[in-house]
Amino acid sequence: MASDPQSPPDFPAIWEAQILPRLKPYWPMPVNDTLSAPGNIGHVEYMEAYVAIYNAGVSSPRPALGPTSPLVSVHLDALILEWTRAVRLYVGTDLQRYLAAWRNFQIAFPFTSRLFSGVDRHHLPLKGKTLEELARLPLEREVCSSATALRRWRTEVVLPLFGNMGSIPLPHALPAGGDERKSLVEELRASFLACGVAADDEMVIALSTV
Repeated sequence: MASDPQSPPDFPAIWEAQILPRLKPYWPMPVNDTLSAPGNIGHVEYMEAYVAIYNAGVSSPRPALGPTSPLVSVHLDALILEWTRAVRLYVGTDLQRYLAAWRNFQIAFPFTSRLFSGVDRHHLPLKGKTLEELARLPLEREVCSSATALRRWRTEVVLPLFGNMGSIPLPHALPAGGDERKSLVEELRASFLACGVAADDEMVIALSTV
């Protein structure tokens, strides 16, 4: 007998059959934060695994799945955290690696660059809606998930790398001058602001004065 298309999907089965096999080589990270050589960390695979989970969470009908499902939320948060920890180790003190990882991170969220680079966040139609209402609206659902991921990126990647006593001191880590320096400064500043670093933060000010 064919399954009822209106019946909720079996999320534990989806998790076991489709998602865990992609995660197991990379998650969780070792408790001591040690990994193999930076080139072998596989941050692309981390993102592919995250996207698989994200897609499963947002494409299935409510109420079985969705960003308000506790099971999905727990695993999404855990995976974002694990992946951003891996990115931080992968980047080391290399600005180019950071920017490459940032670009890959943005690609995983179809609306991230559009919403957080050129749209006034105060006009997004989120205010006053319940979680259940948000879960039925694809754009708002995307925004909520992107915002969570961007906060993780700021906390787990940007601040440890570039913040006070971080491993990449600005502006000294930038090239000496020329168009490459200007381009890096502009992209770094945009990446900080996009994930919620305040415009008056010392990192942004440092970039504004180089």
